[in-house]
Amino acid sequence: MYEDGIDRDIHFLYEDKKWNGNTIEKMANSHIINTLLMLRRRAGEFKLNYEMFVVDNMNDKLLVPKDDINYLVKKDPLSWIIETPIYIALIEELEYRELDDYFDSVVERVERKEGELSE
Repeated sequence: MYEDGIDRDIHFLYEDKKWNGNTIEKMANSHIINTLLMLRRRAGEFKLNYEMFVVDNMNDKLLVPKDDINYLVKKDPLSWIIETPIYIALIEELEYRELDDYFDSVVERVERKEGELSE
C-alpha cells in the first residue's frame, strides 16, 4: 500500500486558500466538485501518507506533528479527510456558491454506484 516512487507530499492538505496554485474562489464549480470527490476517493492514501509523516517527525524538535499517531490510526480515512483544511475550504466555497446540496447529491450517487460495483 505504501509504495516507493509515489508522491507523499501532504502539505497541500493544510492549504486553505489555493488548490494547485489556483485560488479556490476562482476555481470552476466542476473543478471544486471533482477535487472534493478525488480527496474522498484517495482519502486512505493521503491519510497513510500523513501517518508516515507523523511517525517520521514524532521526535523532531522543530517540526512536531499536532496529531497523536495512536489516535490518528483509529480514525477512518473519510472522517479524517473531511477535517483537513483544504477539504473544509472547498466545501465552504461550494456553500458560498449554494452548491452544497448539489454536491451532497453527487456524493450519494457516487457512493451508490461504488456500492453496486463492489457487490
